[in-house]
Amino acid sequence: MSQKQSRNLSKLKPLAFMPLDNFHIVPIFGIEPDLIKLSAKKIAVDREDIKRSTVLNALANKLGFKRGFSGYLDAYENELLPFMNEHQLFTYQDLITPRLPGFGATNNFKHKRQDISERIFYSDHLIPEKIFTGYNFDYDQYFFDGILTLSLDIDCEKYGLKNLYQIQDSSNVDRALIDPDLDVVINNGEKTTRKLIDVVIGSEVICICAGFNLLGDQLVKPRKADSVFELYYSDMSLKEKELFHYNKKMELFVKRINELNIGWVEVIPFNNNLVFLKGENGAYDFIFKDQRDQEFKHQLYLPYLKRADIPKFDDEYHFKRWFYFEFKGNRKLQCHLAETQHYLSGGTIGNYPGIDELLKKSLYKEYNNTLTDLRTSIELNGFHRVELKNGKNLLISDLITISDFRDFLGENPQYVKGRVDLTKPQGMLDNLDSVNEDNDINLPVSLTWYDVMAFISWFNRKHKVETRLVTLEEYLEISPFKQAVDIYAGWTKDSITGPLIKINSDGSFSRRYAKEEPVYTYNLAFYDKGGEKIVGHPPYMEERSFQELLLKYESIEYTAKHNLKFMKSTVFGEWLLEKTCIRSDTLTSFYGDNYVLRSQPPLHSSGKYKGMKIGFRLCCELHN
Repeated sequence: MSQKQSRNLSKLKPLAFMPLDNFHIVPIFGIEPDLIKLSAKKIAVDREDIKRSTVLNALANKLGFKRGFSGYLDAYENELLPFMNEHQLFTYQDLITPRLPGFGATNNFKHKRQDISERIFYSDHLIPEKIFTGYNFDYDQYFFDGILTLSLDIDCEKYGLKNLYQIQDSSNVDRALIDPDLDVVINNGEKTTRKLIDVVIGSEVICICAGFNLLGDQLVKPRKADSVFELYYSDMSLKEKELFHYNKKMELFVKRINELNIGWVEVIPFNNNLVFLKGENGAYDFIFKDQRDQEFKHQLYLPYLKRADIPKFDDEYHFKRWFYFEFKGNRKLQCHLAETQHYLSGGTIGNYPGIDELLKKSLYKEYNNTLTDLRTSIELNGFHRVELKNGKNLLISDLITISDFRDFLGENPQYVKGRVDLTKPQGMLDNLDSVNEDNDINLPVSLTWYDVMAFISWFNRKHKVETRLVTLEEYLEISPFKQAVDIYAGWTKDSITGPLIKINSDGSFSRRYAKEEPVYTYNLAFYDKGGEKIVGHPPYMEERSFQELLLKYESIEYTAKHNLKFMKSTVFGEWLLEKTCIRSDTLTSFYGDNYVLRSQPPLHSSGKYKGMKIGFRLCCELHN
């Protein structure tokens, strides 16, 4: 085998990663003894140390060998090498990544190693005999640039083809099935020809990409299950209509790759945890159980926050870690099912919460058992009890003030120092002094999401409680305001106070003035270093100069509900638990639309660049 040849181990890159207990991660370089030893040497340790001998034994067991590393060494010489010789597995090669560029193959037609592993080891399907990876398939030769070729370089009428691409039309597929080997002249200056079936497949790449996966059996042999497409609709009748055409186009692609018999790899199991992929001329690759494509990053929020600065309610780290280390299943399939269920249950693009939230929902029973109960019996000063419609009892604070945040800064000098270092290089974080220089320190503070996390973590340690941010659903229930209609649809706003202008179909202009709109409150103003007020939003300037401008309250007006004060302001927002914010008196997103969950602001911003301030309030759930 070529891997026995002389090589520089220090320059090898991991092929994959293997999770171990206690959240350790081992990079996998190969299955030979010296490469297994290299993996043990390169282990990424979380918090607890681990002996090298323990790592070697764990690696061997994870790869399906009995009696630890010594058992692996015996099996390597007496079982694994003879097995590889018997099946003519001589030279390691990547048999998954397309090696011939073109036709967008490296982006569109590419499996992930982890997806192949979980299809093999965590699937209701039997292990396939072959998988199409396209590792040596010349997409340029057969399907290159199909949509443009069809519309620009072919006399479509001559060959009975339609030259306009439509998802809900598969008549070109029908034509290709009648005479697939017909030579079609490509008028690109070279007068080349291409098979009719290849022309049509190339023009249908958009639909075929949606089916280039291992969720169904479209790319495996033997083929026993239907094709599965990664398509997500709220309109189920439309999805059904389009799937008819997607299936026809995918079937044409499968027919062609079966005929050409290029790009397929054999799947040869060695044991219950390790399988080999066999290519041409003795080339082999391998896949193992519980394989990962990437190393898990425990510090999700560096350089802004250390893991210790993240309060327990923010379970992004906890979920990602659980899903990476502990979930036993087919992750791609789980994502597909979660996305599908979102739309089947009436979800839309507008209220799409992100794949992590959908996964948590779909895996609620499994995942929820890993969470700590954050409810409390402590009554906190300055918090108001609110009973929600769903029966939950919350303690909710008023908006956290500049004074509150200064208390935090006074007790956390190291955080202040670290934050200054992050603010210096090109304004990675907003300068908080410039947005919190109001004379009245009892006004709401304006912070980035990272600062809010650090404050809550400190507050919780100090008061021995687990407070959190309010969710969007909770906020909409407790707010005294109603969500505004998007009155700007189709209109251009000249300025904050000027008219709205719309171009009509006949070329004329329509105007709407402020008196025709809901009354919005713009109660902030910019000031330059000399204290001069700037009218409107400042002109574009370099980041350092912009950070020196002050953004201050002009006037303050509150409205109360549940004894909680809410600022009446169009340009004041509140951070929500979903890592987004909501404008106070319009209940719209950071960007002014109604898609609050989808329209997330930059987490390193206090809202200043949009002429906004973003504050927050705390809450915690009481034991019933």
